Amino acid sequence: MKPAIADIKNATCPTHEKLIRLLQTGCNQFGMMLGLVSKIENETYTVICAYPDGLLNVGETFPINDTICNITQQHTTVTSFTKASGTDWMMHPAYEKFSIESYIGTIYYIDGKAAGTLNFSSPTALGRDFNNKDYKDIRQLAQTVSEILIF
Repeated sequence: MKPAIADIKNATCPTHEKLIRLLQTGCNQFGMMLGLVSKIENETYTVICAYPDGLLNVGETFPINDTICNITQQHTTVTSFTKASGTDWMMHPAYEKFSIESYIGTIYYIDGKAAGTLNFSSPTALGRDFNNKDYKDIRQLAQTVSEILIF
């Protein structure tokens, strides 16, 4: 994954295009349908970039408590699950609102401060557990978001 991330980071294209490529890479890597970069401010989750287009719109906002990222932003580690049904994740508002069955996400930082989340999700169970490589990869992707995104 390192060469692909380096290619994306060093590409001579607009920031939004870099983020789209990064999200596409993550969706493929993790087997997820949706990739998002969010900005979190004042209990509001704002979509900064979404892949693929059309599922959520850039600029769309949600109360942070309606998103899995309300949990993700509270941790310094990766938040993940591969099958929400039959678990406590079913009780989270995002399960009903967004039909999230599998998820992996983490915080990214701008100027040393938590700015938002990078996350990937799908309405279907993943069929495998996330492993240490997955956790390393999403942290690397989040670091890349930090390096290419400036608010």
